[in-house]
Amino acid sequence: MQPELTIVKPDRMSIPHIQTRVIEDVKKEQAEFDPEMSELQPYLDAISRSIGISDFLSRKLPKLEWLVEQLMYLGQLIMLFAKAGVGKTWFALSLALAISQGKKLFGPFSAPRPVAVLYVDGEMSASELQERLKSLCTDAGECGLLQILSSELLAQEGFKTPNLSDPKCREAFLRYVKDKPDIRFVVLDNISSLTPGMSEQERIEWDDVNQWLLAMRRLGLTVLLIHHAGKGGDQRGTSAREDQLDLVLKLTKVEGRKIPTFKVEFQKARSLTADQKKPFLVEIVEHQNGKITLQHKLVAEDDLAQVAFLVSMGLPQKEIGKRLGIAQGTVSKKIAKARDQKLLQGNVLTECGEACCAGMSED
Repeated sequence: MQPELTIVKPDRMSIPHIQTRVIEDVKKEQAEFDPEMSELQPYLDAISRSIGISDFLSRKLPKLEWLVEQLMYLGQLIMLFAKAGVGKTWFALSLALAISQGKKLFGPFSAPRPVAVLYVDGEMSASELQERLKSLCTDAGECGLLQILSSELLAQEGFKTPNLSDPKCREAFLRYVKDKPDIRFVVLDNISSLTPGMSEQERIEWDDVNQWLLAMRRLGLTVLLIHHAGKGGDQRGTSAREDQLDLVLKLTKVEGRKIPTFKVEFQKARSLTADQKKPFLVEIVEHQNGKITLQHKLVAEDDLAQVAFLVSMGLPQKEIGKRLGIAQGTVSKKIAKARDQKLLQGNVLTECGEACCAGMSED
């Protein structure tokens, strides 16, 4: 008696799986036969992941989330630069404190919720940094989720200091922030002191740091780079630093003020509207109790206050126009507006006018 033959039909659902295994086996054989293919394959696999425009547009991607409303988003790379003594560290510390507390910075800028902040200081003495923080927050309870990494304290305690020129240091930072997902904002103060031995002029020397910054951004972190301005007023060194940045803020000192004042200009600002990119002024106000606050003022408001102040000093309209670089007719309109907004009563500053003109001098 002949044995009964059993015909097994192939399972159609398994065919794609078989095809995938066959393709993988072919790739493996090609890689073993062709070493160059082995090196190219990861890139070929990545490139083959391109998708059609319809698929791309239909994907649900996370929307940009404010880190500081009207100023910066989570997952951005930012540079803040200025000449020495303008106030960039005061600005950076105030920004870090506001974000770590989820509070108002100044003007229209406010952190919607508290997030952990890592402030990496590579230059300032630990005692001076401590004094500045004490003047900005009177006790540790006010300082929120702020962590300080002081290069000076590390050196005194026998630890390695941050050196972003070293790939091991960059990798250590990446691993640290991966293990601390609550950290969303990292301040690097400043580029020069944290990249010792690196030429500021050579783009190729910055490339590795740039790739590291992109890796930080892909983790959802906002990174703020503090930098010095050169003699010409722009950021010092290679302009390649700005290529991958989302936001670049330039600080310049406003001369002739009793109260230290600087102007903030947006040199680059992805995802901000035209109104959000308008320059503004910041006054560093020291109170009688030693506390420091930063106060915001619109440039247009300051121009009006300057006119009101110079009128109160008895200067004629022609001289005011010459000093401020505006037409005499514009001066006349601003005087009328200053009176209308109760900054001036006649040619005398009102109480409101005196508050707006605080720190101004005739020079």
